[in-house]
Amino acid sequence: MRKGTLSAEEIVKKADDLKKGGGAQLTLDDQAVAQYTQDRLVEAYDPSGDGKRGDFKPKAIGTGTVGMMVDRNVNVLRPKPFARVIAFGGIKAEEHASGTLEPWLNTIIWIAQGDFDVWNTGILDLDLIGEAWSKVLPAPQFWADDEYQDLVDAWEQEEDEDKRKKAKEKARVYRRDNCAIVWRYVDPISVYPLWDERGIAEVYEIRKMTKGEIERLGGNIEEKDAEVIEWANHEYVATVLTGKGGIINTVTGNAREASFLKGPWEHGLGTHPYVRIQRDPIRANKSGHTRRGSSYHLRFMSESLDETVTDWRTVMRKEVESPVMIKMNPQLRARLGLDEKTIDISPNTPVVLYMDERGTEDAGRFPTATVNPQLGQYFQLIATYADRAGGWRPQVVGQAQSGESAVRFSEGRQAALGELGVAHGNLQDGFARVGELFFRAVLSLDQEVTVRGADKQGKSKEISVTPDDVREYEPMVRGKIKLGLPVDRGGAVIRATALTAPEHPLVTDNYAREAELDIENPQDMADALAEQKVVNAMIDIGITKAQQRAALVGEQLTPEDMEALVRGMADMPELAQAVLVGQFGENPPSALLGQLARGNANKQRTGVLPQESQLSGVQGMGGLGG
Repeated sequence: MRKGTLSAEEIVKKADDLKKGGGAQLTLDDQAVAQYTQDRLVEAYDPSGDGKRGDFKPKAIGTGTVGMMVDRNVNVLRPKPFARVIAFGGIKAEEHASGTLEPWLNTIIWIAQGDFDVWNTGILDLDLIGEAWSKVLPAPQFWADDEYQDLVDAWEQEEDEDKRKKAKEKARVYRRDNCAIVWRYVDPISVYPLWDERGIAEVYEIRKMTKGEIERLGGNIEEKDAEVIEWANHEYVATVLTGKGGIINTVTGNAREASFLKGPWEHGLGTHPYVRIQRDPIRANKSGHTRRGSSYHLRFMSESLDETVTDWRTVMRKEVESPVMIKMNPQLRARLGLDEKTIDISPNTPVVLYMDERGTEDAGRFPTATVNPQLGQYFQLIATYADRAGGWRPQVVGQAQSGESAVRFSEGRQAALGELGVAHGNLQDGFARVGELFFRAVLSLDQEVTVRGADKQGKSKEISVTPDDVREYEPMVRGKIKLGLPVDRGGAVIRATALTAPEHPLVTDNYAREAELDIENPQDMADALAEQKVVNAMIDIGITKAQQRAALVGEQLTPEDMEALVRGMADMPELAQAVLVGQFGENPPSALLGQLARGNANKQRTGVLPQESQLSGVQGMGGLGG
C-alpha cells in the first residue's frame, strides 16, 4: 500500500510475515558478517576428547580472506561522492544549479548525518552483504522546541525595529545551526521491503530499542530493551512498539499489545524516505537468497581455508604440549635389585634408564595426531581457487614490480572497473536518490533552509534555498563518485593531450579533464584557465612597459623611477620578476635584486597554496588550455 495508514497490529503482522520469509537470506548475511569479523564457529579437530585428555580446545584461526577482499573493495569505492544538479534553462538556470543548489546540497548532506557515518558504513554493507540502506526525513520538530518558539515570539512581539531585526536574525541562525533534515543509517539485515508493480511500496525496519530510547519517544516498558518496527510508505511513517513474544506486564499481568511510539505522521516527501543501493543482482534461486556480497562465491572456500589452518595449528600446538612418556620395565629393575616403582622427572635433571640383554627402558612423548602430508597441497589448491574468485588482486591496490607501475595501474583500473562497475554505478544512483530526498524534504518543510558552506573559491558563506529554489529539480540530481584507484598520472596527461590535439580533437577539453584527469568541475577549470590567460597577458604587457622604461633611462634611473619599478615588480609573479631583472644584464639595480630576494623568502615561508594543481610542471598540459 503506497498511501494511507495501517494500524499498529497490521504493521506488526506484516513485518512478522516478511521476516519469516527472509530466513535463508538472514543466514547468508550472518555468515558473511561472521567471516568478516572472524568470530564464527569452525569445524575443527578437538584433541581433548570431551575433556578426557586435558582441557585443550582448538583456537579458530582465520585467514582473513573475506575481510581483506571486502576492505580492498570498500577502499576503491570510498572516495567522497559529489552531487551534481542538471540545470534546465539558460545561463541563469546553470548559475542557479551550480552556484546555489550544488554547494547547498553537498554541504547539508554531510551535516544531516550528524555523528553517524552513514555513507562509509553503507559502503561496507554494500560490499559485504550486497545492499546498503539509509533514510532521509524532514524533522520539523527540531524547529518546534521551546527555545526556538521563544525566539519567534520575540521577533513577532517586539515593537522596537532594531531589536526585532536582531531577534529575527537569532531565529534564522538557530534554524541554520539545527538542521531540520536528517539522514540516518539503516542496517540492511533489519529491513524488509514490500514491493508492488512499480517498485518499493512499503518498508518495514525491525530493530531493537533500549528502554531509554523508547522513553524519549514517550513509551514505557519494563524490560531493558524491546523490538520496534519503523514503517514507511509513500505518504506516512510510523514507529510501532511490538508486543511480540507474549511479554507480560508485571503490573497488569497482561501481555503488552502493539502500540504506536510515533505517528503515523505525514512526511510530505511524495515517495518513501528510504535509499536502497544494491551491489550486484541475483536471480531467483532455490536457496532463497535475494542479495549477495563480494564474497558470495568464496563463502565455502573461506571456511575451508580457516578450518584447515585451524586444524594445522591445533595439531602442532598439541604436539608441543604433549607430555613426556617414560616406558619402565619392572622385571628389569627387579633383576637389577632396584626397588624403584616410580620415576620423578624434573626440568634440567638427568633421568636414569636401564637395560640388559633381556629388556630395556625408553623415553619419548605421548603420541598425538599428525598432519596429513596432503594438507599443505589441499590448502594451496583451495587458496588458488579463492584467488581466482577475487580473494587476492594485487593490481587493484597498485602493487607491482619496479618498472611495471604503468602497466599494473592500467590492469588494476580495468579489473576494478569490471568487477566493481555495477556497484559503482548503483552507488552513484543511490547518492542521487539521497540528493533528491533532500530537495523533497525542503518542499515538505515549506521553509527556507540555510547551511554554512564553501563557495567555488573555498571561502565560507551561508547558502540558503527556498521551496521555490528546489521545486522541479528533485529528479535532476546526479551522483558522481571517483574510484580510489592507483592512477598513472603521466599517462593520463598524455592521453588527455592527444584527445584534445588542436589540429584534430577527438573530444572536448571538459570531457578530457573529467574522464582522464578526474577533475570534478571541468567547467570551473576551464574558467580558471581563461582567467589565467588574461592575467598572463596583463603581466606580459607590464613587463614590456617596464623594459621600455628601463631602456629609455638606461642604468641612470631616478629614485622616483626605481621606487615605481620596485612597486610594480612586487605584484608580478616570481617568473615575471626574474625576467624583468634579467633585462638589466649582468649588473641589475640592487633594489630590484632585493625585491626578488624578498619574494623568494616569502614563498619559502608561505609554502604551496592548496589550490595549486598537483599536475603543475607536467609536460603535455598545454593541449587542455583552449
